[in-house]
Amino acid sequence: MKKFNFSVSQKALIGIIIGLLPIIITFFFVYYKNRTFLKNRILDTVTVIAEAFEGQVYQFPEMTKRRVQDFTSDSLIRGRIHSGIHGKKITVDTLSRHLVRNKLVLDKTIKTSSVLSTGWTCGSFHKQQ
Repeated sequence: MKKFNFSVSQKALIGIIIGLLPIIITFFFVYYKNRTFLKNRILDTVTVIAEAFEGQVYQFPEMTKRRVQDFTSDSLIRGRIHSGIHGKKITVDTLSRHLVRNKLVLDKTIKTSSVLSTGWTCGSFHKQQ
């Protein structure tokens, strides 16, 4: 049999490599396992956030629909606009005061409201700051 004659420094280096090899293997195994775990957690978190935003996006048209129904069911607004459509002279001031005092305060996201028609005077109504 052939004997290997290694110097002390070579034997120490081989000992260090043999000692570090399981540590390096364990490090890479744990690294890839944690990487996969964290990637899945991040994807789950982003999915939850996206679903929350999706809910808000779907909720916005419903809130807008309810606000439109509220505006269109108001007898003063309907009466004034109906009068304007049928050629009667209406005052925009009364409609403006009603919208600012009673309607625009209901929803903080509405900053202005406009009534447009080709047959009569138009008005734009703003919240007072």
